[in-house]
Amino acid sequence: MSEKKRRKNLVYRLLSLICIAVFLFSLVKLVKIWMEYREAENFYDSAASEYTSQNEWKKLNGDEVEEGTPISVDFSELLTINEDIIGWIYMDDTVVSYPLLQGENNYYYLDKTYYRKYLASGSIYLDTGNERDFSDSHSIIYGHNMKNHTMFGDLDDFMDADYLKEHQYVDILLTDGSWLRYKIFSVYRADVEDGTYDVPLNGKKAFRNFLKLAEEKNMHKDSDVKFPKVDTEDKVITLSTCTEDSANLERFVLTAVLVGVDGKPILS
Repeated sequence: MSEKKRRKNLVYRLLSLICIAVFLFSLVKLVKIWMEYREAENFYDSAASEYTSQNEWKKLNGDEVEEGTPISVDFSELLTINEDIIGWIYMDDTVVSYPLLQGENNYYYLDKTYYRKYLASGSIYLDTGNERDFSDSHSIIYGHNMKNHTMFGDLDDFMDADYLKEHQYVDILLTDGSWLRYKIFSVYRADVEDGTYDVPLNGKKAFRNFLKLAEEKNMHKDSDVKFPKVDTEDKVITLSTCTEDSANLERFVLTAVLVGVDGKPILS
């Protein structure tokens, strides 16, 4: 065999080895990601099963709020695990049913569970600048956009108007027994610098500007979805998660207004 042909064969072998190495590395990464997703799904499924129970209650009729709560939560046990647990967030007929936390900053629970242990999916948590009793005019809740549709991975389903019509409410159960019910009034893509994330909003003028922003950006504003009217006397929440391109400065958000406390309707 000539020297030229020998070198050519050597190059082919090296390229083949490199391709195999890249394939094996990618396979290991994919398996690791799958295992992390599976671990997170099992962890929070167990949490919901252990600490919550589904209640018998009527479905909503318009904005009417019934007595009772959609679920019951054993906060006495949860608070022995972590005093940063401030409540439970729940959206009927979705995967959203998770402990709600508030850390010392907005990064601590990005990759930690309520046991303060590492988990890629992290936790659902309230902005550190907000009051934990949701008494602020605007409270922001963060969660990862997981590819297996856990955490806030299903929020992009609300881009479909028909889906939104069937899933208009966000329930927050607080550790003191309070039950807060919110109704979605805007779905949009927020820029991290457009004012959506100014927490807390100081004064009615700033709050009014935020409400105007949410109204203008609402991707369903021209649909037949009936949204509640919101003014500066109301209290609202924003659920925020990453878009499909986490490297950009956009976030996918739902904004909702408080319409009920402890089963009693609040007229906005």
